[in-house]
Amino acid sequence: MRKLLLAIAVVLPLAVGGAPVAVAEDPEDSSVSYLAGVLLYANEHYTQAMRVIRPFAEEGEAPAQYIVGNMHNYGWGVVEDDVEAAKWYRKAAEQGHAHAQSSLAILYKYGSGVAQNHAEAAKWYRKAAEQGEASGQSDTVMTVLWPFLPR
Repeated sequence: MRKLLLAIAVVLPLAVGGAPVAVAEDPEDSSVSYLAGVLLYANEHYTQAMRVIRPFAEEGEAPAQYIVGNMHNYGWGVVEDDVEAAKWYRKAAEQGHAHAQSSLAILYKYGSGVAQNHAEAAKWYRKAAEQGEASGQSDTVMTVLWPFLPR
């Protein structure tokens, strides 16, 4: 019941366009804090979301690593930094996070934050595609064909 009330305390103000409420860390259940961080992220309260989610990313949680990668990639709540984005995407991708694999592939495809490498891009697109990630499926074909397309 306590978790439900905490979740409502976070979601309700966001749902009506208000400011998020602070959620105290529950030492017994860190999922409450993680949920709060995801909700902050989803509602574009990026600076606050980074403070909550980054510790989970540092502890090795792939979904949190993907979110931190996105925030660095797009400059949401932090200074845009493709190198840092690639670092976090790679950590999540190596754990099998399909969206992170696809995002890392995009960085390799365009040479953003990493050296441009179509073979490496194809590898990560393929891994994402094998998990059903739609952009990985379509981009795998394009990355493999890219060098052969007329310019």
